[in-house]
Amino acid sequence: MKKKYVEYSVQELRAKRKGKGTSKRQPPDSEIDFSDMPELSAEKLKKLKRVGRPLLGSSPRVPITIRIEKEVLQKIKTEAKRRSEKYQSFIHRILKQAV
Repeated sequence: MKKKYVEYSVQELRAKRKGKGTSKRQPPDSEIDFSDMPELSAEKLKKLKRVGRPLLGSSPRVPITIRIEKEVLQKIKTEAKRRSEKYQSFIHRILKQAV
């Protein structure tokens, strides 16, 4: 018998790994009934606020992955905390000054 291929969201995979039950799978957009939702006018769209992290600086930052020695990262975090700054912002400032 062929195995059925199922896609899981990141949240469902995390819940599965933690031993919690997964929630019911969400249907694709093509199967969702939007008929009871009111239309949004251009005026209403202008009033909507951006959701998510605010942009910092003149351009959005790019997420990266970097490997740093544990001791170095701990010192950076300690110094950032001493300056009442988030450690990632502190790293950004250091790099910006260096280049």
